[in-house]
Amino acid sequence: EGGLESGVPRYRMLETIRAYARERLAEKDEGEEVRRRFRDYFVSLAEAQDRELLGPGQGQALSVLAADHDNLRQAIELCLADDAGSDLAWRLAGSLGRYWYIRGHWSEGRAAFARIRAARSGTETTGAAANALGWSGNLAKLQGDYAQAKRDLEESLRIRRAIEDEAGVASSLTNLANVLKDQGRPREARALYEESLALQRKLGNRAGVALALNCLGIVSYMEGDLHEALRLQEEGLRIRREIGDAAGIAASLNNVGALAEAVGECDRAVARLEECLAIRREMGDRWGVAAALNNLGRLAEARADLEEAERAFAEGLETFRDLGDRRGIATAANNLASVLLRLEREQDARPLLGEGLRIFRELGDRASLPSILDLFGVRFFQTNSHERALRCLAVASRLRKEHGLGPGPDREGRIEQAMESLRSSLGPERFEEVWKEGLLQDLDEVAEWGAEALRP
Repeated sequence: EGGLESGVPRYRMLETIRAYARERLAEKDEGEEVRRRFRDYFVSLAEAQDRELLGPGQGQALSVLAADHDNLRQAIELCLADDAGSDLAWRLAGSLGRYWYIRGHWSEGRAAFARIRAARSGTETTGAAANALGWSGNLAKLQGDYAQAKRDLEESLRIRRAIEDEAGVASSLTNLANVLKDQGRPREARALYEESLALQRKLGNRAGVALALNCLGIVSYMEGDLHEALRLQEEGLRIRREIGDAAGIAASLNNVGALAEAVGECDRAVARLEECLAIRREMGDRWGVAAALNNLGRLAEARADLEEAERAFAEGLETFRDLGDRRGIATAANNLASVLLRLEREQDARPLLGEGLRIFRELGDRASLPSILDLFGVRFFQTNSHERALRCLAVASRLRKEHGLGPGPDREGRIEQAMESLRSSLGPERFEEVWKEGLLQDLDEVAEWGAEALRP
């Protein structure tokens, strides 16, 4: 039967014919040789397509890998069945890491890496093992398993230092810094990103330089330096356009769009984000589409187009749920809840706020909690619980300071308006007293207030 998913004709056989062929191979004692050739072919195919995923051939490479998805699964099984196949298993799974990431097969990828780790005969110090452990750590981070992510990424870094792989060391430093960034530790992340950037420049790796600039731009954003963040992102985008890295271009466009919105350049923001969304839809990058929708939703919310914001956040949330990205779920749920509150649909917003609060706390992501606490503060203000409102806003401010974060540019006007109204209603002296008390308030207690407020 013909097919054109990968752009070339393909042949598929019925399962009954496949079973008959296996029996005939067994009778001729040729099964082992055929399995070995099958395994080796798909290891080579995965490695070749992984290289294409970094350049202008990304779309075709994704189609080739998708067309052979089941065959690649079987090849992993054959690697694991071979006592001497550990390095082949690392090579194959590591080569599939980027494909699993782009196409959203995160749980499948993590399960494969876990099985390979469990089957290891010893501690391999090969580039293949380091690469695979890097992807294993990245997928664990995406699903909020920071402990496993840190273990895998630190081992990957150790191996790469041992074999003196400077390019690999730079990659591992970036990956470890990403974990720290997602845990709300931008200062520690910055040091690792800067070390990685220096190595990438030494090696002349332009794609690596662009990635490090992208990451440093995100840290600058977290620290509140929006114009520096935008400068770094634009520099990275220029490099990625020059080398034809479609996935990288989309990532930079997403970040430039978000930052342009934050500094008030709405037309620039819309153009960058819509270009990003088009590239990611064409690539089939489901996580990337959800991330772009999140930023388009924020832009629509900032422009008071609440219906469009709701549509974008809801579509992104659905995709994050399907991917199992807990942090993405919490972020999108929080954003959607903010819009629903503005639309006076509190009953719809309550479960989303509660879900976001629960996930961020379970992940230990204290850096993302201020955005939810701000919403709680606004809600308490609107229901005349003025002192609780101010305490929530104070705890949010404290958490931002603890993590070196600047004030969130989105929804800032609503927070400022609530603060001024609270100062007026409480009086300057009581306002200052409650604010100081709030800065010392226990986070768990404030979170419980929020949970209580969300109950019907």
